[in-house]
Amino acid sequence: MIPQSRILVDSNAYFRLAKSIRPLLNVEFGKNRYCLYVIKELQDEYNRNSRLKNTFSWVNEREYVENRSHFLKITKEEKTEIRRAYDFILD
Repeated sequence: MIPQSRILVDSNAYFRLAKSIRPLLNVEFGKNRYCLYVIKELQDEYNRNSRLKNTFSWVNEREYVENRSHFLKITKEEKTEIRRAYDFILD
């Protein structure tokens, strides 16, 4: 069995798609076992932004909160690789 192909969905894509494609996250699809995830900071971003809260008031409904309850888990090696890429981009 091939490993799951994890795809990180940014907050903009999540807010635009989650209402029309349900469930959006944590569902494998395709031959490569694609699965969409969000980072746990998405909720913090939403809570801090009154414009997001007004535009996407459904975000705190139970169905969507439960769908976001499984976050992308990143290994130490992946975190290190991400930091290196981030540092490279900023230089």
